[in-house]
Amino acid sequence: MLGFLNSKVASFYFKSIGCNLGGGYRWYNYTIEKILVVNPKLYKSKGKIEKLTNQLCKKDVNQNLALMLKMDNLFYNEYCLNSDEINFLKRIE
Repeated sequence: MLGFLNSKVASFYFKSIGCNLGGGYRWYNYTIEKILVVNPKLYKSKGKIEKLTNQLCKKDVNQNLALMLKMDNLFYNEYCLNSDEINFLKRIE
């Protein structure tokens, strides 16, 4: 769950349902309740996601970028995103 919540896929989703404050997003109960999260047990890459999440918790900020890129790629594959969709997500950050 932690891996998903920190992915570009989740970031895009949050931004599409949250209230934009012009530099951040505000979360109301009704927006949080709309978050659709797949049961992590159903992920094909569950073991890899768990391993990366554990590594992210132990590494310093400089190493986290490379790990987050790996995490994002796992979620792109989990959600069967094509290259156009992936490029879109990368551009909106």
